[in-house]
Amino acid sequence: MPHRPFVSPVFARGLWVALVLTMSAGCAGLLGSSERAPIDIATRFLPVPATVPPVDSLHHVQLQPEAERIRIQSDTPLGHLKQVWSSGYRARRGNDGLLEAGRMRSFATLWSRELRLLALNGQMSIGAYPREDAEQLIARRVDAPHATSILIDVHVYMDRARQNNYGATNLRSARWDIFLRTDSGVEIAPDSIDATWARPMTWSNDERAQYRHNTLYFPRTKNDTADVLHSVETLELHIRDATLATDLLFGWRFKETRS
Repeated sequence: MPHRPFVSPVFARGLWVALVLTMSAGCAGLLGSSERAPIDIATRFLPVPATVPPVDSLHHVQLQPEAERIRIQSDTPLGHLKQVWSSGYRARRGNDGLLEAGRMRSFATLWSRELRLLALNGQMSIGAYPREDAEQLIARRVDAPHATSILIDVHVYMDRARQNNYGATNLRSARWDIFLRTDSGVEIAPDSIDATWARPMTWSNDERAQYRHNTLYFPRTKNDTADVLHSVETLELHIRDATLATDLLFGWRFKETRS
């Protein structure tokens, strides 16, 4: 009978935990729903609407094809690009301070083509792949989903003193009525919403908040016809809570800009 090496139960459990964590990290999505709360963006002044390049353009990020590789160049790091594509909110009706805590204000990030591309490059280093493989990777992970869906991350912060309203941080709740509206008057509801667990946060000066990361998935077509973002100049995200008579507005204004 062949000899079976002895493996201690403690070592085996540790190895299993390490394997699970490694697999979890490897399976993390492009959008990074498990990333730390983006305090650096939440404390910035974010205009409503945010003025950004056309959503399908590559303004801050460039594709540089070479003989055997495709290089990705960017004039700004990923964290700052997320800020560029992020909008603050204003209350058209109701409590303007509901979704904020101290210096932290909730914000929404629209995932443009260039933001998807730079995030994927940070995750997988596109330049390390042979050119044909890189082209297929970009087509599958960036262009195909971008052509069919509108992704918006909503990072929600709430003062921990409002503990009776923690449910308001979960945009999957039936209390919220959520839709996008274009300047042409087209309105679309989300196909689905993902939400992380709410978790407490403490930062400088012992400030505390409750934080939750929500991801909204909207279709890019209305009634399976034209692209709703075609020739659009402004896009508004409305989050309404009938129980609190609150209407929160995030927005983006698309404008051609020179590099």
